[in-house]
Amino acid sequence: MTLDLALAKKKESPARNYAIICISMYKGDLELLDAMVARLKAKGKTNMSRSRLIRYALRQFGLEESVGGR
Repeated sequence: MTLDLALAKKKESPARNYAIICISMYKGDLELLDAMVARLKAKGKTNMSRSRLIRYALRQFGLEESVGGR
């Protein structure tokens, strides 16, 4: 397969509805996140992951209840 053909095939692939990002977190927060994921998996939520739990938490968070009342 030529490079041009490979690039053409890549352009044909459907667009993703997500973006890959990189964030930094404190080690203690990651330990808590991993523990929460493990507990949820133990309760039968076998498809739970760090990113899925973070997305769920973001949907639950209201601006009126923001940290520090700001």
